[in-house]
Amino acid sequence: MWAASYLGWIPAARILKPATRHPWRRNLLMIAAHLVWGASLAKGLEDLDRAEGELFEGAPRPHPD
Repeated sequence: MWAASYLGWIPAARILKPATRHPWRRNLLMIAAHLVWGASLAKGLEDLDRAEGELFEGAPRPHPD
């Protein structure tokens, strides 16, 4: 995701310069931030899925539309 954004569409849209023109420390920070965000999102979705399972345990599951 980071590479597609910071080497692709963001420079193409002229929002920022390509990551190759940024300091390596900034790139490392941005990659780390994306990894933390992804891990947090995965954990949150896992917790929501588990909570839904506990909430509807023994009850018919709602039909996904």
